[in-house]
Amino acid sequence: MTLETHERGVALAERHCVSIDDAMIVAAAQLAGCQMLYTEDLRDGQAIGGIEIVDPYR
Repeated sequence: MTLETHERGVALAERHCVSIDDAMIVAAAQLAGCQMLYTEDLRDGQAIGGIEIVDPYR
C-alpha cells in the first residue's frame, strides 16, 4: 500500500461513512483507473469517489 492509497482511503471512509477496509479497496480502484467495483460489501448502485459499486449477486 502506498501513502497515497492510505490517504485517499482515510478521506473516503470519512466522507462516505464506510469502513476503512472498504475505503482502501475503493482508493486502490481509483488509483488503478477503475470505473466499476464488484463487491457485495457496499450498496449496489452507490458511487464512491467516482467508482460505481456493483453487487455481483444482484
